[in-house]
Parts: sequence; C-alpha cells; structure tokens
Amino acid sequence: MPKKPIQDVIPPSERRSIRNIKLPNRGESFEKPLPSSEITKPTLNTPIKKLEVESDIKTVHKDADDREFLTIPTIAHTGRSSRRFKVALLGGFLVAVALIYLGYLFLHVGAVVTITPKTQEVSTQGLFSAKKNPKPEDLAFEVISLEEEGSKTVPSTGEKNVETRATGKIIIYNNYSTQSQRLIKNTRFQTTAGLVFRVDSSLVVPGQTEKDGKLVPGSIEANVSADTAGDEYNIPISDFAIPGFKGDPRFDKFYAKSKTVMIGGFKGTVKTASANDLETAKIELMATMKESLVRKTKEQIPNGYILYDNAIYLTYESLSQKDNNEIKLKASLHGIIFNKNNLALFIAKKTIPSFSEDAVTSETLNTLEFKPDSLEVAPWQTGNLPFNLNGTTTILWLIDEEKMKNDLAGIAKDQVETIFRNYPGIERAEVELNPAWKSTLPDEADKIDVIVRKSTP
Repeated sequence: MPKKPIQDVIPPSERRSIRNIKLPNRGESFEKPLPSSEITKPTLNTPIKKLEVESDIKTVHKDADDREFLTIPTIAHTGRSSRRFKVALLGGFLVAVALIYLGYLFLHVGAVVTITPKTQEVSTQGLFSAKKNPKPEDLAFEVISLEEEGSKTVPSTGEKNVETRATGKIIIYNNYSTQSQRLIKNTRFQTTAGLVFRVDSSLVVPGQTEKDGKLVPGSIEANVSADTAGDEYNIPISDFAIPGFKGDPRFDKFYAKSKTVMIGGFKGTVKTASANDLETAKIELMATMKESLVRKTKEQIPNGYILYDNAIYLTYESLSQKDNNEIKLKASLHGIIFNKNNLALFIAKKTIPSFSEDAVTSETLNTLEFKPDSLEVAPWQTGNLPFNLNGTTTILWLIDEEKMKNDLAGIAKDQVETIFRNYPGIERAEVELNPAWKSTLPDEADKIDVIVRKSTP
C-alpha cells in the first residue's frame, strides 16, 4: 500500500485559522528572508511559523484532516513606485496637451480683419424722376403687378319692379342664293308660336357655297333679345323665320335655329338690396381686396429692394350683373420698387458734394417720405415716374470683401495700411493674426475672415 506523504501537523491546542494572521500595513515590507542553509525543515511537532504578508488574493486550503494552510501570497508594491508612476502619467498628459495645442495652431492659421465702414447722414428734399428704361445717370424703377377677383353678396332689404328680356344665340342660314344678304339691327325673327326676337346688331349672311357638287347654305351666328320683357320668352331650342320676308321668295330660304336656349326674361316685383347697401358693400370689398393684394405684393419684393406705400397703384373693374345683389370686382395692383443700393447712390450724388462713384447703400431708406407727382399717370406704361422724396437717411459705404481678401493675402502685417488706403469707404480697420506671433497674413484668401462692424455714434 502506498504511504501518505508527511504533512505539517499543528497540535489541536495551537491550531489557528489564517484569518487570525496579522497582515502588515500598506507600504510596509516583509522581513528579509533567511538563507536556504538556515531554513530548518519542520517536523511533525513543529508549528508553522507566523508569516506576515499582504496579498490581493488570500486563499485558504484544508487537507483531509481539516488542517489549514496558505498558498500563493502576493507581495505589496512600495509607495515610491506609485509616486513614480503618477509623475510619469502627468508628464505624458502634459506632452499630449502640448501636441494637441500645436496641432490646433497649425490647422487654424489665419487672420481676422474687422472693418468699420464709413457712414454719413444726409437730408433730401425735392422733385426727382425715375425711369423704367434708364440711362446711366438715371434712377431706375421696376414694377410688380398682381390681379385678384372678389365678390360680396348684399342682403335684400327692399322690393322693386323688374322687367328683363330673354336673350340667347341663333344661327341664321342663307339657302336662297350664292349672294350674301345684309340684315339690319333689330331684324325680327319669329318662332312658330309667334314669339319675336330681334338681332342686336346689323350683320351680313354669307351666300351658298358648293361642296361635293351640292350647294350648301351660308350661315352666321347672332345674338338676339326678346321683343318684350316676360318669362314667356324663356324658351328651349326653336326654329325661327324672318317675318319681314313674308310674301317674298326669300321667306322660305332664309331661316334660323337656336344655338342656345333663351333665358333671362322676367316681369314683376323682386326683393333687392338698397343702393346705399350696394355702395357700402362695394367700398368694403375694395378695402379687403386692397389689403390682400398689398400683402401678396410685399411678400414678392426681391431682397435688396424697397416698396413705398405711396408707390402702390390700384384700379378696380366692376364685374357685377345688372339688378344683382352680388358685388363682383376685379382689382389690379402695380407696385413701383427701387433697388436700395441704386437709390442710396442716387441720393448720395444729389446730397454729398465731394461724393465719388463709391458703392453705397442705406438701411434707413424707409424713413424717407416718397410721393408720386401724380397718381393718375401710369408710370409702368409711360416709363417715367416724377416723385417727391423728403427726409433724412444715413448713407453707408459698402466694402468688397472678396477683393479685400485677395489684396491682403500674403501681405506683412505692418503693410496692411497701404491696402486699406485703397478703400475710401473704410473708417477703421483692425487685423488679428493666428497664431499671434505671425507677422504675415496667410497666402490663401480663404483663410482671411472679414467682419464688417456697424459704426457706433
């Protein structure tokens, strides 16, 4: 039988658990181990020597006789090594930050040019003129045109006697000869029931024509009205003869047929709106349509243009039927608009003695009072618009930013003043370089930003 291996034995009276072993504090080191020559092997009666260890993993095993023993201790790190690690970590972090900052400066090399443009307040007063097709020295105007239809029904508050005649269309045929026949205004046409209608105007009925070897009657369309008022003249499609030709060979050869039914005939009393109510409704409808058209016109004004309230022309056309309670109108609007830069340039030429052909604009043109010399003349038809312009506005010089960028590219910072002198519209200018230690603006124009700042009083 194989022998069991000899194991360390701890007397029961001295048996201790590994949980009772005192561990050293963090940062303390173990005692220096003895040389292997001085280590004595334990006997069966020799107790296990107390070990002072610090371990991240403390594992206790038991043998078959319920005896405990410790395995795989881990020696703790010293405090000096931890401090060195922290110092190295901090140093690496600072180096990374420095590299990132240098990379940012490399990628964001550029310049910012801040410009304050020149401004001047001017006053204008007098009669001027604008042209639809201007010459170089003229002020140009453009036109926005809109149309809209509207209606309004007026309640009936009274009664009146009404007599209306039925109307419609007929086709008159000439099957008499190849010669044309003239019929005078009010020529009568009679139905088989004896109802008489008259043509509204004189006309000529064409003669016969030949088609496929046969003579085809000539024909013409005409408007007719009933001879008298009354609803008995409201008739369906019918045949007509010309009673004036009775006893003449033409009587059977000249005839007519309805193209439409005859309608509108009436004779009697009807409810109707008063003349005052109709006029009030018309005024209200005109105001509503004006508001709608002006709103739509202002929504269509192009960017950079101005429309003065007094430069809006409105005309109305009545579409109402006679003896009808519905007011129906067609409104037409023409709006005269000006390019703001062109108008500011025109004003500057008229008001600033030393002004040259500089590019200017104005953000306060709406404060000026604009009034056409006449509202009766349609400038969109004549091409000429005399007007009065009164008030005060501020002229603002414009800077060509793209041209300035190209002019400044690659220029030394101490030479930028020579570039700015070529722009008479500049009141003040500042240059900021990035990185700050650079002395030359970037060679690429797209790395130069121009900021236009409004002048402060």
